[in-house]
Amino acid sequence: MSSADAWEVDDDHAADIEVGIPQARNFHSSNDVDYVKFYAVPGYLYEIKTTQQGTNVNTVLDVFWEQPDETLVQLYTNVDDTLYRQ
Repeated sequence: MSSADAWEVDDDHAADIEVGIPQARNFHSSNDVDYVKFYAVPGYLYEIKTTQQGTNVNTVLDVFWEQPDETLVQLYTNVDDTLYRQ
């Protein structure tokens, strides 16, 4: 395993990311999970990419809508390039 990346601690709460700025993240332990978030502007297209650099790694992308009361509604999930609408 490697050492923690610059964005730890992001295992329980999503870290804010800046749109257009790539981030190099890693999994520093066997149970490491990284959560990130950004706020999308309506009417714009966003391309989100992940690259699997090793074995025993699974990238999952979940898309949520934040309601006015700050609760989250899951809209989509993507596992291994397969998109599922919730």
